[in-house]
Amino acid sequence: MEHRENKPSKEKKMLVFVVILVLANLITFFFFMRNNAKMEQLQVEREMLLTEQTTLRADLEKALGDFDLMQTDNAELQAKIAEQKALIEKQLKELARNQQDLKFLKSLKDKVKAYDQIILDYRAEIEALRLENERLNADNKNLSEQNEVLKEEGETLKKDRDSLKKRVDAGSTLQAYDFNITGLRVKEGSSKQSPTNKAPKVNAVKACFVIAENKIAEAGERDVFMRLLDPSGNVLNPSAGNPEKFQTQQGSSVNYTEKRRVEYRNQILDVCVFWSPYEPMTKGTYVVEIWAEGKLIGKDALILK
Repeated sequence: MEHRENKPSKEKKMLVFVVILVLANLITFFFFMRNNAKMEQLQVEREMLLTEQTTLRADLEKALGDFDLMQTDNAELQAKIAEQKALIEKQLKELARNQQDLKFLKSLKDKVKAYDQIILDYRAEIEALRLENERLNADNKNLSEQNEVLKEEGETLKKDRDSLKKRVDAGSTLQAYDFNITGLRVKEGSSKQSPTNKAPKVNAVKACFVIAENKIAEAGERDVFMRLLDPSGNVLNPSAGNPEKFQTQQGSSVNYTEKRRVEYRNQILDVCVFWSPYEPMTKGTYVVEIWAEGKLIGKDALILK
């Protein structure tokens, strides 16, 4: 009896042991599998972090390169580009220090995305500035060409005016003709005059001529100057004193021998100028020049023997 009762008791104990062993193995397997899943999850997260870091660094370096390629003469835009580049360089340094900080990486990822739009906006602004500069350059070129045309037209007008002025000046210049130059012998104490071409006997010179009609010349009083040049080409003075001078149209001062004021009315005018030498005249050819308004208007010669 006792032998039969002990046998089932042993079987029960063995069964309980087996059940406990199975449960222990199941629990051990469960914890093993759970730990293994955690390890795999950590590995996946590490790989994700590494991928995120690599992607963020590549995106930041690309954005920095895009900003480096931007060229503009606009000072304000240049300052903005420099500011963005400095910010990216700072973020690259922060990325190197916070490689395991998932929260930081997510925050930085949002900031990096914003660079795409900023780069597009800056490129659009640079292109707009380039087109505006091209338009301004084209306008400046057109203005320069127009100014050059106006300058050429102005020079042409000036030449035309100068040419017209010269023609008017030439047309308004008085002309002397029909000269009659005579050496005179005037007896002392008498008003009687007799013409002579004997140099020792000449004590007066009379130069008569006609000033032509000129309708465009200015009417009124004017001085007519006579220059008498001796055979050596020297201008004879009005007297033995200092020479008298007048100014030519070119601005130079020249000596004259005698002058006479006349009233010119744009009509033919007969004029005679008298001069008395202060020393004996010599034989030879004397040139007589008649000047008015600074211009030579005619000349002739007197030959004395």
